[in-house]
Amino acid sequence: MAELPVFKKCCFCIPLRYGLLTWGYLKLGISTAILIIFLIILSQIPLSHSKDLNIVIMIIVVILTEVVVHCGFIVGVHKKAVKIMRLYFYYALFMWSVTMMAAVVVTGLLSVSLYFTDSSLEIIIFTTTIVAFALSIAVQTFLLLALRSEIIKLRSNCPYRFVKDDNEPEGTITPVSQNIDLTSTNSTEPIQEKMAF
Repeated sequence: MAELPVFKKCCFCIPLRYGLLTWGYLKLGISTAILIIFLIILSQIPLSHSKDLNIVIMIIVVILTEVVVHCGFIVGVHKKAVKIMRLYFYYALFMWSVTMMAAVVVTGLLSVSLYFTDSSLEIIIFTTTIVAFALSIAVQTFLLLALRSEIIKLRSNCPYRFVKDDNEPEGTITPVSQNIDLTSTNSTEPIQEKMAF
């Protein structure tokens, strides 16, 4: 099975960490703007429309959760906290899965609708929805891989390395110092780089 790529840069031009921070702040800004819009909508709904009120309140709770998660992600990237970043990775993986399932369901429903009504508006809606889901899944996949790469990079920044010496068949773990040649044939990569994510 092929291994997943490990990125060194975000979008091939900026450092990985800064790219993730940019993404985190962008998502936080978008989520906050959407939250404000739904709070305004909530204030305009009369109390007699309880069904609409409940739907808007559920949407606000989901978006508020998203804002809190993005704040945690930003703090984790700033502090280089691998545990927080791993939690966000699992959250992003869950959201990626939800997006994939939603894409399948919506595409199926729109296909049935397109089959029964053959209007140009339905074709435009179908095409736009497919393109939007494809772009969303592509961006989420790239960001999952970038986040995974940053976690692997932070784990491998270890002040220790494994040294296999001819005198000791089992090898030793030694601190990395300035005077040790890291490219010698007796040393291997840091232990954490060999750990699976």
